[in-house]
Amino acid sequence: MPRIAPKTILVVANVYPPHFIGGAELVAHRHACIMRDAGHRVIVLAGEARPTGARHSVLQDTYEGLQVHRVQLEAVDYSSDFVSFHHPEVERYFASLLALHRPNVVHFHNLNGLSTGIISQAARAGAVTVLTAHDYWGFCHRNTLLLRSGRLCTDRTACADCQMYIHDGRGCTIPMRMRNDFIALQFRALDRIICPSAYLAAAYIESGLVSPARTVVLHNGADIRRLSGIRRKPSKGPVRFAYIGNIGLHKGVVTLLEAFAQLCRNGKSATLSIVGEGEQREALQRMAGALGIASRVRFTGKVDNRHVERIYKKVDVLVIPSIWPENQPVTIMEAMATGTAVIASRIGGIPEFVEDRKSGLLFDPGNATDLAMRMQELIELPAMRQAYATYAWQAIREETYERQAARVLAVYDEAVAARTAGRRHATTGH
Repeated sequence: MPRIAPKTILVVANVYPPHFIGGAELVAHRHACIMRDAGHRVIVLAGEARPTGARHSVLQDTYEGLQVHRVQLEAVDYSSDFVSFHHPEVERYFASLLALHRPNVVHFHNLNGLSTGIISQAARAGAVTVLTAHDYWGFCHRNTLLLRSGRLCTDRTACADCQMYIHDGRGCTIPMRMRNDFIALQFRALDRIICPSAYLAAAYIESGLVSPARTVVLHNGADIRRLSGIRRKPSKGPVRFAYIGNIGLHKGVVTLLEAFAQLCRNGKSATLSIVGEGEQREALQRMAGALGIASRVRFTGKVDNRHVERIYKKVDVLVIPSIWPENQPVTIMEAMATGTAVIASRIGGIPEFVEDRKSGLLFDPGNATDLAMRMQELIELPAMRQAYATYAWQAIREETYERQAARVLAVYDEAVAARTAGRRHATTGH
């Protein structure tokens, strides 16, 4: 990593390892570790989704050499039905961190559950403010652009039709418009917003929250060196399909089970592993039984990402069946790094990473028959599995966490330069 003047960097995320939910938190942590190892001083403020103290109290610990301040949050803090974007207690503690550490840069990730008001706090304190968007929380209170019916929202101005009011937890209701306006006000204080896919960047620009000049498309990267070292023993029996991730409605695992059932009815030799946890797990287990495929579907529970290689060693094809417009699923990068063939939904930013019939196969989201056909192709054509995996490896082999973290540091410096130039222009009028 090129040598850059040492900075004090405050990283903020609404959850954080080891009790993290998914790819966004993993990326935040890996980049923070790399920046620390490059000589920067890094402090973390994070929400703690498994609280051991009073609500909004803060516990401090050290995780893998990083100082972490954990705000104790409850389920209501993250709920889209309640105020999840403004907590004065969080802002007061954040102010104390700003005064104590005087960071040059504050890098925000997902903020739902904490308080978006800390963005303008950081800007007023003189810090460069950068936010990495991992989903649509800035303009969608449900984060996923999915309506309660499960359909994709196509009208970004109709939030009140989806949910007119949110609750403040004290018996009062607040118009959804107030949430949106408050967050829009905070986004004005951002120097830069980083989007890991062009699709997500376009969505934020279209929403009006940010301008193209403040938006940077920058992939998250992956632990290429570690993951590329696995040695997979080819299966001499059934083709081994897997899903890895959160087991929620938006992830489309229902579609995967329906497609797998079609394969089984057609006499195809395959197994399926569902790796992860989520609110749909029990319902999906019952569904597997009702479809008559329970003996060929294994629900493994969640696996620590530090040991995810153990999963990929026993997987021939990773399936990403999302019905929401994903940004840049970490599992896509992991699969490519491990030489695992990928089948994924043709939605959101996914086609930017999976080129159909080059680095994998795409299918129409929610279409179980289309997915079953793609799965059948990779059962019947093992040479294509290898060809797609090889092409994918070549495409992403340079996208290491280290390289992407260096690019994030360059974004910080560019934002500092732009801010300095702006002040000079305001002073001289030139």
